[in-house]
Parts: sequence; structure tokens; C-alpha cells
Amino acid sequence: MPNNWANRYSKLKGLYVSGAEGTHYKAARSYANYQIGDEYNWAFFDKRKENQFYCSQLVWRAWYNQGFKIGNGTDELNFPVTPNDLINDSDTVEFYSKG
Repeated sequence: MPNNWANRYSKLKGLYVSGAEGTHYKAARSYANYQIGDEYNWAFFDKRKENQFYCSQLVWRAWYNQGFKIGNGTDELNFPVTPNDLINDSDTVEFYSKG
């Protein structure tokens, strides 16, 4: 399936993780791809769950597993991570913006 995220949404941001290398991106992508089909996590305050994911929680977990603490700047597992946490983190850099 082609990646058409830039055409599907009227508002979006593209970010990269500062200090990450190709191997980190590959491993984070593999982790996220492995979760396809998992249930949506409506109880997103619990980041310990790895069988259900809120959208930004999945991004957080994929990078957390690579040793990066993006999102809310903490690895505390009882704090949620929102899309704005990812956007406003000092370790993420915007490379694309629409809307």
C-alpha cells in the first residue's frame, strides 16, 4: 500500500528525531509495522500496554524502544503522550507542515 499521508489529511506535520540514525528509523518502523492490527488504546494514560495503542503512543513506544525519550520528555509510564507533545518536543524537528 503506498504511503499517501500527505494527501489524506488537510493538516499534518512531518517530524524527524534529532540524533537518530538510519538503523533507529528502520527499527522504529519495524516495531510500528508489527503492531498493525492491534486494537486502539482508549485508556492511553497507560503507556505500558503494548497490545493496544493510541496513535501518538505508538510513535512514542517505537522510539522509546530505540532509546529516545520523545513526547513529554519523560519515560514515566503513567503519563500520556499526545500528538502535540511529539510536535513540541525539543528532540523532534519539523520537516513538513500542511494546513
